[in-house]
Amino acid sequence: MLPLSIDNLSTSLTIFLASGCKIKGRIPNEVGNLSSLFDFDILGNDLVGSIPTSIGNLRNLQRLFLIDNKLTGFIGDNLYKLPRLGSIYLSQNHLLGSLPNCLGNITSIREIHMGFNKLSPYTPASLWNLKDLIVLNLSSNNMGGSLPPEIGNLKALTQMDMSMNQFSNSIPREIGGLQNLVNLSLRHNKLHRSIPDSMSNMVGLELLDLSHNNI
Repeated sequence: MLPLSIDNLSTSLTIFLASGCKIKGRIPNEVGNLSSLFDFDILGNDLVGSIPTSIGNLRNLQRLFLIDNKLTGFIGDNLYKLPRLGSIYLSQNHLLGSLPNCLGNITSIREIHMGFNKLSPYTPASLWNLKDLIVLNLSSNNMGGSLPPEIGNLKALTQMDMSMNQFSNSIPREIGGLQNLVNLSLRHNKLHRSIPDSMSNMVGLELLDLSHNNI
């Protein structure tokens, strides 16, 4: 387990790596006292409980890797306190609720990986304002509704995986403006109508998966 005394580690500690170590129990709130931490990587363990709110105290954090654990609860709005966060990896947990509204306000973020959770349909409108976002993976959740025209704002995207959700209605024509997109997967949703002509402009696209829709 991660001991409560974790905050006795030096405040000059910048990297904490403990992936695949069979760590059990919760992430202690005391981790928020590691004020110089910029890389927190504890993927592939057996951690349970929620993501501590004290994560918001790690103002220098750039990489948060919590993939492949058994974390539950909501993601929370404390992420907005992380002005330097560039990569967030929360895939393969049991997280609930919607994406936090603040996510789209973290302008430093470049990669969002939240696949294989139990996230609910609501997608914050601010998400589509992340014009410097490179990777967006929301696959295998309970997300739904329409993909908005504002998806065309994500000009820097190279990979987008929205597969295995409940997205419905048509693919917005604005998606054709994502000229840097290399991989796009929208499979296993409830999308219908025709593929927009604008997608013919996506000359760099190497993988397009629209299978198991009503297109």
